[in-house]
Amino acid sequence: MCNDIMIPSIPSPPPLLLYTTICKT
Repeated sequence: MCNDIMIPSIPSPPPLLLYTTICKT
């Protein structure tokens, strides 16, 4: 099962969002 989540990249000057895909077998 794969879950698509967006997490804020810290530290970073602008509020950038990192698109991370976590997959569990």
